[in-house]
Amino acid sequence: LTDGLLPAADQADPTEGVRQKAAGCVNLIVDIDQLERPDGLAYTIDGAQVPGSIARGMLCRAQINAWYQQADRRLLDLAYDVEYATPTQKLALAVRDGTCRWRHCNTEAQRCEAHHLHHREHGGSTDLDNLALLCPHHHDRLHQNGNRLVMGDTPDHWQLQDAHGTVVSKWTKPPPRRRKPADKSPNQTARVG
Repeated sequence: LTDGLLPAADQADPTEGVRQKAAGCVNLIVDIDQLERPDGLAYTIDGAQVPGSIARGMLCRAQINAWYQQADRRLLDLAYDVEYATPTQKLALAVRDGTCRWRHCNTEAQRCEAHHLHHREHGGSTDLDNLALLCPHHHDRLHQNGNRLVMGDTPDHWQLQDAHGTVVSKWTKPPPRRRKPADKSPNQTARVG
């Protein structure tokens, strides 16, 4: 049985149905102090304002050249080609998480996005221990509200924190059960022909 599954798993596209990295590139000027504020702003090169909540979401999804600067306009860093979860990592997340990790959400893994628990702009790595599956709705909601999703000791335990680190909600969400073959009672026999 496993001989037939392994080649199929190798050929399966774990990113099917998942939003992919954008082909284009956006240059975004980010004031670090502004980015974390609920009413904070970032700017495009031509001066268009981008709300901080939208900018935080963009940093997760698009290829962004994020030019970080302080309030005194000193350039701090350039974070370019923001890293994304690989197809293999997305497959591992699908196996580990099964669905969106948000409380009471059962959106299937193939429709979810890999979210950095410790955000990239704060030095978060693109490792499985720092990633969780979120559906697009909850991924956007998390960034728009400025909250953080935090994994507990195991991938079954989660908490939602506000921008100040105060725990807003805690929950336990084990991965969904995988389908098991139907049990046959001892009185049932298979008919052939």
